[in-house]
Parts: sequence; structure tokens; C-alpha cells
Amino acid sequence: VKGGAITEPPRFDGFSHLYEHLFFNLAAKDKDMQSFRETVRANGGTFRDTTGFEHASYTLTLPRQMVDKGFRFLNQLVSYPHYNIDEVKRAKQIIRAEYQKSQSHPLFALNQDMIKRLWAPFANRKNRFGNPDAIALATPKMLDTFKRSNLRPRQTLMVIAGDVEHETMVDKAYSTFDDWPKVEDGFYSKYERPNFPRLNYSEQIITQTESAHQPVFLVCYLGPGTNYGRDATYPAKVFANILGQPGSRFKSALVDAGLAKSVSVRYQPLKHVSSFRVTIVPDSGKIEEMHDTLLAEMKKWDQDSYYTDTQFKKAKRQIVQDRSQIKSNTDHYLNKFTSTWASTSVDYYLNFTDSIRAVDREDVNIFTREYLTNRPYTGGLVIDSASRHGRNVDSFFTTTPQIDDLTFRYKSNSAQLKTKQDSQHLLGLIQWMKINPEARIQINGMADKSEFLKIRNKKYLSYMDTLEGFSVPHRLNMPKMNVRLDILRSLRIVKALTDAGIEPGRLAGSGRLEEGEAKEEVIENKKATVRLKNW
Repeated sequence: VKGGAITEPPRFDGFSHLYEHLFFNLAAKDKDMQSFRETVRANGGTFRDTTGFEHASYTLTLPRQMVDKGFRFLNQLVSYPHYNIDEVKRAKQIIRAEYQKSQSHPLFALNQDMIKRLWAPFANRKNRFGNPDAIALATPKMLDTFKRSNLRPRQTLMVIAGDVEHETMVDKAYSTFDDWPKVEDGFYSKYERPNFPRLNYSEQIITQTESAHQPVFLVCYLGPGTNYGRDATYPAKVFANILGQPGSRFKSALVDAGLAKSVSVRYQPLKHVSSFRVTIVPDSGKIEEMHDTLLAEMKKWDQDSYYTDTQFKKAKRQIVQDRSQIKSNTDHYLNKFTSTWASTSVDYYLNFTDSIRAVDREDVNIFTREYLTNRPYTGGLVIDSASRHGRNVDSFFTTTPQIDDLTFRYKSNSAQLKTKQDSQHLLGLIQWMKINPEARIQINGMADKSEFLKIRNKKYLSYMDTLEGFSVPHRLNMPKMNVRLDILRSLRIVKALTDAGIEPGRLAGSGRLEEGEAKEEVIENKKATVRLKNW
């Protein structure tokens, strides 16, 4: 089914996952069909459901002599489903238990945090697990609405494999499912195209959990999707294989050098933007060195010498072999074929291996230049509190703030930051500027007129004179030895940035005095804000 998380509006967030647990347990209208599930299992048959980002599948395996009843059974479920309250409750309980179990896994927590950063404001469209709170509110009526809008003929593919006759199965499918309601509009057509914005800047995030006995790094770029950038999906797949090969330059720099225990690289083509994902388990005693090496290697990915002809040919050969091996297992073959159809098309699947064979080195180089090298990414680290503080991780990798919403608070009559959170934000801002070398910002200092408006501070006056390229309006110039408090608060941030190696030419400052009447207004005026700038 063309569906999954990609088509779910917030009210139905996770309903594909819920329906996965319900589908084969829906009550059939025909009494003869109500005992069919037990009969199938007694004869060695199976029921399997999966939910992906852009598809959902329901697979029934049964003996050949039961095919006719199998058709009738499936038609009952898609045309005349009955939602038993007890089954709905049971499915919700299963999902809640799955969610609680997943929360104990450190990578699950990091993935959830990464999804929110990487895919905002449509993060739920890339979360195939769904929102447990929305799932908990599901009613039979809502499930029926979901089914009619999502599980409908226009976006469903039936695939039959095994010891069957093609023409007979096609005729039987048409005759059996003739009464399947043909809804013209649904979630897929209405919510099919979420406008995932491209990343404008790189970001970092730390997920701290005590279950993280081993730190893990994730780096995610927004790669090509088959809807836009289809031709780039093939070299993306090849380059991911190159990086992940034993003996690759990337793995040698990290694993062979003893900085990481393992490295994996994954790219899975999807219709609506795919992520190019690198997962690294670092040596816990060399996290900073590993991180520095990782950043250095990422900058080299577009170099033609980064991989050899042998590695390039091996990558293409391995991808083709993997696709061929899938065909040897009927279940794997059906799952790959149908999920690819849902995200792309039958032609994409059938022509995939030929397209991989046609990829040349220049195709890979174009891909790395357009999607990876010097492009924004989201980096994540999951770690426990002892390792985080013991290794002083925040000094080189911490959660970066949302720049457009960044505000620093100050103590009264002072340019000293007010709280530890403000100091953490400053550390995050420094690192944000380092991973976004083209970004420029303006720090706008503020003070209330009830505060000391002029402070004698020779250090900051002299410091401002040394800032080559630093932009500050002429109206802010003050008499010698006196610095206005609002300007001093701006300079406090600027100096911390330049001391950390940020070029003054990327920074601008301003100051403003405000007069608060109420106590809350006075407190609000003691701050500095950060804004992105172009000049």
C-alpha cells in the first residue's frame, strides 16, 4: 500500500503502525471466514505485516489448495472490516509495550531526537513508529476513516507469488475484489507531498541517557529522493557502499586507526527525500579525536582520489549481487519489490541493477559535491552522563541552539551571563559557527535604562579596536574608557566567539536601550539576541 508515515496527518499519526497490528485480526463478515486464520496456521501458513516510511504491506502465505479462500478472506478485510474493541485495545497495548521497550535502547532515543531536527516541521512523516498518544486515542470510527482513505484500490498493489498460474490469479483477483469500495480521494492524494525544507545550516544534538553504555555518533545528510533527484539515487547508493567497505579510506581513518570500533553507512532511496546516514561507534577514550577526524574526512569526500577504481567496481558489483540474492527468497523478493513500487515505480525496481552498472566515477563525484561535501548535516551523539562529563564532551560536541530563537540573559548592571543554561548556549553557538563556516550573525545587546548605562572597561574598548572586519554602527561609538552596557553585553558574546577562533568578519554587533515600566519588562530588557545576517 502506498502509505505509511509519509501520508499521516497529525491526528492519525501512527495509524499505519496500528493498522499493521490489526489487519489480519479484523473480524470477517462471513462466518466461514472467521475461523480461516486458525485453519491457515494449522496448515503451516503465516501472516506478516510491515510498516515503512512510504508503504505498508500485508503478506499472507498459505497452501496452494487454500488460495480461493485466501482471496475471499483478504476481500473481507479490505471491503467489510469490523473493528472489534478488544482487538483494538490489544493492538494499542502491543504498540505501547513496543514503545516502552524501544525507549530502553539508546539509539531509539537518539533517532527520535534526530528526526525532530532533520525533518522539521514534518517530523512525524518520517517516524514510522508513530505517536503513541495519537494511537491511544484511536477509535473504530477513526480506524475506518483511515482505512477508507489509505487502503484503497488506487494506491494498492497485489502481488501473488508461488506455485500458481498467472492468468488464473489475475482473473480471480478482479472477480473477488470487484466490490472493494473505490474511494476517489484519500490521505495519499491529500498528504502525499510534504514540503520537506532543505537544511540551511548544520546542527548538532546530544541525547543523554543512562542506557547508553557505549557512545554512538550519527551523521545524517539529506540525500536525493526518487521524486526529485532520481538520477542521483544510484551514485548515492554506490558511494555509501564505497565508504562502508573494509579497507576504505573512510574506515581506515576511523576503525583501522583505532578511533572507532565500527562504522556503517546507509542510503535507502525513498520518494520524498532520503537520508544519507553514517553510524559510528567510537572508542570511548578517543571521542574527541574521532570527531575531529570524522569532520576532516567528510570534507574530502568529493576528491576523486578518495576511492580507488577497484573499490568503485567492487561497490557496484556488490549492490548488483545483493539485489540478485533477494530474488532467491520469495518473502524478501516480495517485500523489496512492493516497497520499491510504493516509493518509486515498477520501472525503478526493474531497471535498478542496469542503472547501478551505468554509474561512473563522475556521477559519484557530482553526487558528493551536490549533496555531501560542505553541505549542511545533522550530527547526533548518544551518551551517558558519566562519559559525557568525564570526557568533557560538551567542549567539542554539544547541542547547538536554534539560532533565530537564541537569547542570552544577563545579571543586573553586568555583562555576566545569568545562568548555566546561558553559558551552555554560548558553547553551542561557538560550535554552531564552527560547523557552519559560511554563516554570519549579529549579536544585539540590550539594557534597561534603570541599569548602569556606562561602564568603565578599557579591556573591551581596546578589544573592539582590534576586531578587523567586525561590524558595529557608528552611532554606538562611546567616549574613551566608557562602554555602554547594551554594547558591552554584545561584545561579551563577540569576544567569546573570536577567542574560539571565529573570524571577526563573520560577526556584527549592535546595542539598544529600553525603558521597562513593569518589573517583568525590566527583566526582559537585560539580554542579547542573535540573528542570522547577510552582508
